[in-house]
Parts: sequence; structure tokens; C-alpha cells
Amino acid sequence: MVYVDFFKDNYSLSLYMKSQHNVIINDTNSKEITLSYKNKPITGLYSTRFLLVNSGNQSIESKDIVSPMLVDIDANHILDIKKHKSNPVNFNPTVREVKSNEIRIDFNLINPGDEYEFDLLTNSPISSFKVSTRIKGIHNVETLHYIENPPLRDRVTNYQVIMFLVSLVLTILFWVGGRLFGPIRSTAYYIYDELPIEGFEEELFMRFLRRSTKNMLDEATLENIENRLKETEIHNEESLNKFREKTCYDLLNKDASGSMAIILLFMLGWVAMNSWSLLSSALNV
Repeated sequence: MVYVDFFKDNYSLSLYMKSQHNVIINDTNSKEITLSYKNKPITGLYSTRFLLVNSGNQSIESKDIVSPMLVDIDANHILDIKKHKSNPVNFNPTVREVKSNEIRIDFNLINPGDEYEFDLLTNSPISSFKVSTRIKGIHNVETLHYIENPPLRDRVTNYQVIMFLVSLVLTILFWVGGRLFGPIRSTAYYIYDELPIEGFEEELFMRFLRRSTKNMLDEATLENIENRLKETEIHNEESLNKFREKTCYDLLNKDASGSMAIILLFMLGWVAMNSWSLLSSALNV
């Protein structure tokens, strides 16, 4: 028997590159302008924010680490490392430079959900990074480049969420209103509940059906109802009641098909309004 154990131990550690911006850059050819950081000459200064998080459901201790966590970046030189924030506030792993383009991250304990954000200051932008380590229960540290491939929650804008909710509410209201007040649905209920048995006439009924549904029924449905009417003993109350019941169901089915079409049209309209942003997000997957 194959089953999924949702409560099994899950060891997972993630390092995300969240954002990057240039603090200062010398884009002139003038030799009279020089840039430096802590008395070191630089050609530019870039700040890149990283997020370390325990994305599993188990704590990771220092004794679980077989080989240290090293992060290799493609920038020319690391100038400084600064803490941004942590959750909880007393979670303070050690992040230090071991090479000009490599850092090491050490911690004694990281519980599920613990987060640590830090900034790397470099003299050139970071376009990629690679993590190497060996930790008990973890095959690979999950990495994500927020700038090139942001998470879904960050790709979906507030505008898209609001427009989706508004479209959904309007769709439901329109659908409910159409089903309550639409000619096909109201005709179906009239036939089922109020159509008089005495004085029932076949020809008058078909005229009534076309007029009350405002010619919204297709010929195949009308022909099907007319053939059923010919087979019905109109002076037999039981036979006529069966005709009314089946005709009501036919009309309700047609009304349901129309309602589904309305929903699809509304959803297509919403997608069309957001097509460019949705396409841009999809291309970043």
C-alpha cells in the first residue's frame, strides 16, 4: 500500500537572494573621480540581500553539520557583510568572508521558520550563487533567485488579487441574477408550478414557450419539446404533469449551460485585463 505521511520529519534549509541594488557606481571616465569603501578603492558598490530560512519542520543543530555551509558568488570581491534582521531577534548566525567571492554561514541552532536576512556589499553585481554543504537529513540546500524567479506570492500583485476578487464577485452576482430573473429559468419554473392543466392547448403552449424565453432556445430543444408534447395525453393529468416536469428540466439544463458560458466569459475578460502582467509572471517561472 502506498500512502503519504504528512507528519514525517522534513529537514530543509533554504537560501534566497531577495533583492539587489547599486548603492553607487562610477559611470564616468574621469580619472579625477575615485571611489573607495573602508579605504579600499572600488569601481562600484552593490548591496545584495540574502535570506536564510529553515523551511522544514525539524530543528537543525550544529552537530548535524558535517561540512560547513559555503556560499560562492560570481561577484569580483566581497566588501562587507551586514545583518538586516532576524526572526526571532536572538537568532544570530555567523556570516563571514572566507574568500574574495565566498562566505561561510555557521549557526548553533535553527528552528523551523527561523529566518536571517543579511546584506552582501560587493564591487560588482551578483547574478548567481551556489551553496555547498553537508547536513544531516538534507540532500541540497534550496536556493532561489528572487530577482529572476520570484515566488508566486511576490509575482502576483495586489492589483491582480483585487481584480480577481472583484471579477469573482461580479460573476457570482451576475450568475445568480441571471438564474433568478433570466427568461429561460423563469419560464421553467412557471411551467413546473403554475401552468394550468385545464384548457391546455398544444399550439398555444409552443407560442408561449417561444415568447416567454425571448427566442433564446435553439430549434433542437424546441423540436424535442414539441415531439414530447405530441406524445403527451393532454387530458390525462399524470401524463401532462410528466411533460411539465421533463420540460422544466430541459429548460433548466439550457439555463445552466448559458450560466457556465457567462462564467467563462467573465473569467476570460479578467484574464484579458491582466494578460500582460500574467504573461510577464509566467515567463519568469
